[in-house]
Amino acid sequence: MFKYSKDGVSVLTILDTRRAKINGLFPVKVQVVFRRKQKYYSTGKELSKEDWDRLLKAKSQLLMEVRTDIESSFSIIKQQVSELIQKGEFSFEILSIRLGRHTKEINLRTAFELKMKELEDNEQASTYLNYRSALKSLECFGGTNIPLDRITVEWLKHCERFWISNGKSYSSVSIYFRTLK
Repeated sequence: MFKYSKDGVSVLTILDTRRAKINGLFPVKVQVVFRRKQKYYSTGKELSKEDWDRLLKAKSQLLMEVRTDIESSFSIIKQQVSELIQKGEFSFEILSIRLGRHTKEINLRTAFELKMKELEDNEQASTYLNYRSALKSLECFGGTNIPLDRITVEWLKHCERFWISNGKSYSSVSIYFRTLK
C-alpha cells in the first residue's frame, strides 16, 4: 500500500498473512528491507484480506481511520530510515533504537558498541578509536552503566568540568562530545 525506497533500503506496509490472529484477522506491519534482510514493525492494526484489498479506496469511516493510522506508522518509520540513510548510518539495530523498540536495555555503552561495530565493519579506524576513547572517558566520569536518559545538559557540563580538571585538552573534550551526537 505505502512504499518508499532509497539507497538499497525499502520500507513498505504489508498484510502479514503468514499467521492469522485468534480473531481471524491478520496484522498489518511495516516491512523494512536492507541487504536482503527484512525486519517487521507492528502498526497495531489488524485486517481481513478483503479489507486490506479495499483499504486504499475505502469510504467507510472505520477503514479510513485504520488507513490513517497505518500511514502514520509508515511515515514515522520512513522518516527515521530517511534520516539514517542521509547520515550514512542505516542499520536495523540503530533503527530499532530510534523507534524505541530495541529489545535489550539501551545505555551509553550499548549505543557506542553498536556504532563502533559499524565503524569497524566500514574500516573507519580513526573514528572507531575516537569513539573508544570517548567511551572510556565517559565511563571514567559517569560509571560503566550510564542510561541514555541520564545524559542531560547539566550532566554534560559536569562531565566537561571533570575532564578539564583531569588534564584533558579542549580539543579532546570537543572530540568526545562530537561522538555523543
